[in-house]
Amino acid sequence: NLPTSIRQLVSLPKTVMVRSAILICIGTVSSPVSHRCKRMITKVKKTLVELDVPNSAKIAVAFSGGCDSSALLHALLSLSKTNDYTVCAIHINHCLRGDESDADERFTKQICAEYGIEFHSYSVNVNEESLKSGESTELCARRLRYNVFDGFVEF
Repeated sequence: NLPTSIRQLVSLPKTVMVRSAILICIGTVSSPVSHRCKRMITKVKKTLVELDVPNSAKIAVAFSGGCDSSALLHALLSLSKTNDYTVCAIHINHCLRGDESDADERFTKQICAEYGIEFHSYSVNVNEESLKSGESTELCARRLRYNVFDGFVEF
């Protein structure tokens, strides 16, 4: 059975286009993984090896709650079973869509709670900052997001 929040996500109208991808890539941690997802997990594992990521690494995933970041989170969580990886999720609430942005944040937090994934959430006011800086909304959102990621990573 899918976790409640996944069932809720699949039932939302805005996710109709990504429904099959979510069902293919997320499933439950203990469920059999589809052939497509196995290929993706293999690619992620290969990339980690190429980057020389140690088995004991803590890997942070930028987690929007969308299909791509959900699939990546799932792949890393699957790999963490056979390696000693610790996976955590970072969600950035750009505060651009009001209640929808807040709902995305709650959703990502709920998914992480269901899977036992360490969760970090940060809010950045892109509209306010872009007015101050004169940047486009997109450029400002990227800069603020990268600032959060840079501050999160400890070297």
